[in-house]
Amino acid sequence: MDSETEFPKPNAKAVNYYFKVEHHFMPEKNFYSDPVNLRIRKQAVSSIAKVYDISVIAICFLTIAAKKRNKSFSLTSFMEGRSADIKVDKIMEIERFILIALEDIKYSKPVTPFCFLDYFYPQFKSIGGFKRRCINEIIVQAQGEDKFMDYRPSVIALASFLAATRIAYPSKMFIVSRPMPKGLRNCYHGLVDLCRSKGIKIVRGNETETETKTESDKQEQATGKEEDTKLHVSSSETIES
Repeated sequence: MDSETEFPKPNAKAVNYYFKVEHHFMPEKNFYSDPVNLRIRKQAVSSIAKVYDISVIAICFLTIAAKKRNKSFSLTSFMEGRSADIKVDKIMEIERFILIALEDIKYSKPVTPFCFLDYFYPQFKSIGGFKRRCINEIIVQAQGEDKFMDYRPSVIALASFLAATRIAYPSKMFIVSRPMPKGLRNCYHGLVDLCRSKGIKIVRGNETETETKTESDKQEQATGKEEDTKLHVSSSETIES
């Protein structure tokens, strides 16, 4: 799947809607100052990994997508030659759970950082782009960290691209950056640290994961003077913390 397909042209009407309502999907001020609420959140974030292996869940999403695209798709044939520990019956069971959850999401229409990825991506395409999977991983990993709870979804989405740029294209930060609000800058720096501590591989748009090369160690100083910069969002939208 190429980067053009991974980041399709966004629906302008939908994006405008997301920007207008995203604040409704933020926790109330001081909500997580209550240890009980914080503990519940941590349990919710970690529950998926505890219930099922993440790799199995990933396979289930692939098989659901395949069934949507190809009516003749055979799960049994697809699973042939794969791990004997993953049974077809288990895949079907998890698929049902996922489909039920997706049905609930369809009606609740939550606004998450993923809603803004297609909107922000074109500004990073000129420097080489990214595979969507690595940007998704940054966002997912950030959900498990308390320090990112107060950032709006659009801020996390944009900061994820900035963090990926700093790691994969450190010498090109100046192309996509200008003075940025303090909240966005702090989020971006936090996500860079997150990527390094979690070992998240940033895969460029023209690379496969096995071909990924990290330039940050060689060119760390290249963007040292660009730290107080901001990415241009658009003439109509302003990113704040």
